[in-house]
Amino acid sequence: MTHTRIKALQATKRLGESAPTPSELIAILPEAQYDPKLLGELAPLLWEWGYRQAAISGLQQALSLAPDSLTLISLLASYYLALSQVAAAEALLSPLSSAAQQHPEVALVMGRLRQRQWRWPEAQALWRLAFAQSPLLTRAAWQAPNAIKVLVLADPAAVNTPVGEFLTPDRFVCLYWHIQYWSPAVPLPEHDVVFNAIGDLAAGLARDANFKRLYALSNKPMLNIGAGIEATQRDQLSHTLAGIAHCLVAPVERHPSTAAATFSARAGEWLLRPVGTHTGEHFYRTATPAERLDIVARVGATEWYVMPFIDTRTAYDQLYRKYRMVWIDGQWYPMHVAFSDQWKVHYFSSLPVTAAHAAEQERFLRDPRAVLGPLWVVFAAIAERIDLDFFGVDFAINAQGQVVIFEANATMVLARDPSSDARSRQAGRLNDMLADWVTRQAQPARTSH
Repeated sequence: MTHTRIKALQATKRLGESAPTPSELIAILPEAQYDPKLLGELAPLLWEWGYRQAAISGLQQALSLAPDSLTLISLLASYYLALSQVAAAEALLSPLSSAAQQHPEVALVMGRLRQRQWRWPEAQALWRLAFAQSPLLTRAAWQAPNAIKVLVLADPAAVNTPVGEFLTPDRFVCLYWHIQYWSPAVPLPEHDVVFNAIGDLAAGLARDANFKRLYALSNKPMLNIGAGIEATQRDQLSHTLAGIAHCLVAPVERHPSTAAATFSARAGEWLLRPVGTHTGEHFYRTATPAERLDIVARVGATEWYVMPFIDTRTAYDQLYRKYRMVWIDGQWYPMHVAFSDQWKVHYFSSLPVTAAHAAEQERFLRDPRAVLGPLWVVFAAIAERIDLDFFGVDFAINAQGQVVIFEANATMVLARDPSSDARSRQAGRLNDMLADWVTRQAQPARTSH
């Protein structure tokens, strides 16, 4: 991506020599409305800054001007899939089945569509096409000749680990290296640091022969790689954190769908989610065996996580709360508190923030240690158990005063969004911290060139 049209606008828009701010990007859109190339260049920048709908609207406009552009179609379809708008992605991609043979970008996103439809053999065949020549996809830096080159370990199925939130194009070149499609004939690209962006799927890949080749061929710092990844897997986390006082982690089992008759027969409330899914998609609370069997048959996933339901509602207002904290380079930082009257809590689909909730979140963001009080020791213990420099934890506090851990993720999303509330400002600060951390790690490698 060259951004040549954006660069040409600098004289009129005075964007300066670094990446544009979100408001500057939005200001360019009216001038770009008849320029599909410029709209296509703007969309990824808008997307990474959290302006999801603006990015999608821009691409829709671009396609009205250049309806045969495979690049625009593939990019818009990938955004639809990231927002779980599978039918919209299908409508865009269905006429392009033959194009996947000649166009890697089409094969990549079509494979992601088949993955979301649980058609794994087709997805994997498409990804082999996409990366037949090279495992590399590059996101260039924004006018930054001294940008740090980050070899980002990626999986085509792992679309929920957007490192672009902090590896921004004003500072970094992202070399997305799809390691399982790497052949010995392809040399490693020049890079300053390696960063693992694969979450749920990384444990299996860590045992792949290509990981051993990577260690042998790269002498650069490697971030978020190692045994700590496996320790955060959903079906390992209760073992990882076992024995920590005042900490409760639901034991998670991993089962093939062929075992549905066995795991569905249990009494009580159980949660079901397909392996490899995030953001609450296809995540179900079930009360009966018949309900579980119906879900497994209807969704079509080949593997499921199964765990007991733990009620974390607070007694005084009967709301569910989900806290997020992240561990960055030796220190805990708060991210947000979400409030919901539903058991499945996500910040961007939670209840509207009242003045009382905003004040509660502000207290947590200002001093999480004071808010958690004696429970702070739980997080000190978690940091000792998970040997990573960056990971995030989602949790609640139940009526018994225990920290209930929902998830520990080695590639926790710290999503930016267009608002100016406390949570958005905190996301900006944390992404800046992550960028600074990666920069510090890369400096010794750069100075030794």
